[in-house]
Amino acid sequence: MSLVKKNKFPCQHQLTFLYNILNQIGDELMVTDRHGKIIYVNEATARGLGYPKAKILDRFITDFLRPRISLSRWKRVYFNPLKRRKAPVGYVLDRETRRGQRQKIDITAVYLKHHDQEFVLSIARNITHQIIIQNQLRESELRFRLLSENAADGIAIFDVSGRITYANRALAGVLKTPLSRLIGRQFEKHAAKGPSVVKAYACLRRALKGEAGIREEFDAVDSRGEVIPVEVNISPLSREGRIQGIQAVIRDVRRRKQMDRLLRESERMKTIVQFVSGTAQEIKHPLKAIHTRIQDITERYRSRGFEYIGFKEFTELLDALDNISQQLQLCYTTTDRLLSLNTRRAGLRENAVDMNRVVRDVISTVHQQLKFSGIRPRLQLKDPLPYPAAIGVTEMSQVVTNIVMNAIQAMPGGGRLVIRTYYDRHTHRVILEIRDDGIGIPEEDLPKVFEPFFSTKKRGADKGSGLGLAIVQSLVKSVQGEVEIDSSLRKGTQVKVALPARRPSDRRMKVRHDR
Repeated sequence: MSLVKKNKFPCQHQLTFLYNILNQIGDELMVTDRHGKIIYVNEATARGLGYPKAKILDRFITDFLRPRISLSRWKRVYFNPLKRRKAPVGYVLDRETRRGQRQKIDITAVYLKHHDQEFVLSIARNITHQIIIQNQLRESELRFRLLSENAADGIAIFDVSGRITYANRALAGVLKTPLSRLIGRQFEKHAAKGPSVVKAYACLRRALKGEAGIREEFDAVDSRGEVIPVEVNISPLSREGRIQGIQAVIRDVRRRKQMDRLLRESERMKTIVQFVSGTAQEIKHPLKAIHTRIQDITERYRSRGFEYIGFKEFTELLDALDNISQQLQLCYTTTDRLLSLNTRRAGLRENAVDMNRVVRDVISTVHQQLKFSGIRPRLQLKDPLPYPAAIGVTEMSQVVTNIVMNAIQAMPGGGRLVIRTYYDRHTHRVILEIRDDGIGIPEEDLPKVFEPFFSTKKRGADKGSGLGLAIVQSLVKSVQGEVEIDSSLRKGTQVKVALPARRPSDRRMKVRHDR
């Protein structure tokens, strides 16, 4: 006999109305008698179990429970405690559907008595999906904690006010503060006073505006007051488009800072050694020219005693002495220019120079070296040039000398050295081109030739200092000029120097034809 048949409803339409209401409820409703037999289910229960109502009614509740239990155990575990308590009780049970699916259901059951009959009314909800999500969340949380607690970097989570809500052991170790004291503390308690606090608050504001991947370095303070340089990566934590907090990964960079300092010192010492070596190499060439001139004079006049010297020989001696003086001046200028490589204009004065005159002077200076090396110089000078070059005579001499000396070193077996000058009216620049028949430069080395201390001559006594072209570029760039180099292995090299022309309208023009 069903519970509904026992009820005395005033009329049939009220009974139909009640059925409709119960069937519209989303939760599953079930009524069982004291023996565990099902006497009523609504549509939600039928859908949940996967059976028609007729296949459920008059069956025992234990038929659907998993693991399956006896009716006596059901009475002892569920029915009798409900009867004694006479208040709703909640359970989480497993059941099996028609298709063999296992489900977790959350049940609220209550004992009812009607016309001397006893019943159990239960309201159930399928929570299988929620349980799966909860398990996934617990697993994710466990994985996060494992990763976080075993991370080498400190990890912290702040609320929107900057209070620490989570910290891992690594952060506690960096700040030398127990975790129990870190949680709930404002982050500014561990930021060094001054610029670090200002920078930290600026990062916090940026993160609260939604900016992610903020990376900054500032100083933290541990519980003993020791200042610790740290690198911090900050990102906001959002939920449903609203920022709930801020995550920070904090790395102690004291060791890295120390290694960087040691590396800088090592590089500085290496640069000093290279610079000294390069300076010696740059001075070697004019000193060699001085030695060659003095040796030549000594050999010519050693055996002549107090013999009368003619005017021509006297003039040659004066020229030689003048050349020696120029070379000594070049030694001084070279060391001074090397020390000024990193300045913006390398200490240049505003001058204008006749490029052709400088080329002839340099060729005259290195004439003996060209002769001994079997190199045939060929000058193709546009004479006169319409305008002087906007550079000092000493600087121009240094540019030409460095390029010519590179060419001499590139032709150990002799060859041809072509020097050309002309004026480019389209760019208003005075052009110097120096081309040799030397060994050339490998294509992969061309981008590096202007780097200080880079040299393609890496072996033997003629190993280059790597400063020649670096000095050329420094001097040329300082007067807004340009240097281009074109080279091929075994075909030679051409260096093109383009310098601004100093036209008559330019102020402070001073053309120098002598040294």
